[in-house]
Amino acid sequence: MNNKNWDAMLGLSLTFFEKKDYDNAQKYFAQASEIEPKLKNGPDGISELEKEGYVYSDYDKEVLNQLFKSLK
Repeated sequence: MNNKNWDAMLGLSLTFFEKKDYDNAQKYFAQASEIEPKLKNGPDGISELEKEGYVYSDYDKEVLNQLFKSLK
């Protein structure tokens, strides 16, 4: 699997989460975090990824935070 696919899977996870399809949101998040383990660190992982050059809007980070809270 291409290592860049994790970012697309994270996007799918956010999309499903916004549509309240939590099963698919969790499914795609799990796949993304298997490829990119920093995602398992929640908001800290997103900060680490931003330091590497990935860009997330404030809105995306807000939705990601909601997703992270739902996974606990």
